[in-house]
Amino acid sequence: MLVFVLFAGWASGSQIPLSDYPQFVLSGLMSLFGGVDVALPFMLDLMRIPADMYQIYVVTGIVNGRTATLLAAMNLLCFTLLVVASLTDAMRIHWRRVVLVLASTTVILVGSLLAARWYFETLGDFCQQTYRLACLFARLLRRGSGHRARLCARCRSLKASENPAPFGLFVSGNRLSRQRL
Repeated sequence: MLVFVLFAGWASGSQIPLSDYPQFVLSGLMSLFGGVDVALPFMLDLMRIPADMYQIYVVTGIVNGRTATLLAAMNLLCFTLLVVASLTDAMRIHWRRVVLVLASTTVILVGSLLAARWYFETLGDFCQQTYRLACLFARLLRRGSGHRARLCARCRSLKASENPAPFGLFVSGNRLSRQRL
């Protein structure tokens, strides 16, 4: 819940200053005794974050709850099968296979992270570039249309340190890696 408050502050453009973190953590932990549905609106109000962000938490809470239930069921099933196999001496650990699987998993994970980084650096700010091209196209077509002119009046490039949320832009990961916290 506390991580969501930090995300809500970032997404709404009203980030929580570092000096407010002690109050944030202490108030957050104490308010959790009342339940998440009471604590979250209180924390949003305390940190001066728009209360509309609570609706995002409610919607994502449904998906997260279903996923947590699925993972809990799979955990119980796997743990039960491992205990039964261990008690019946049907389980043998082949250390060579364990090391091979761990090594291949590590290589795949590192390779995936490097590939994602390369992809986002190569792609650049694709969404922002698409937005600018759409604005350029709308300017060419507008010829006396007032609503298109108002739509594209704010076409400009964002600085690397700017939060894109107030502009309604979603950007690729390279903007986040360039931001200084």
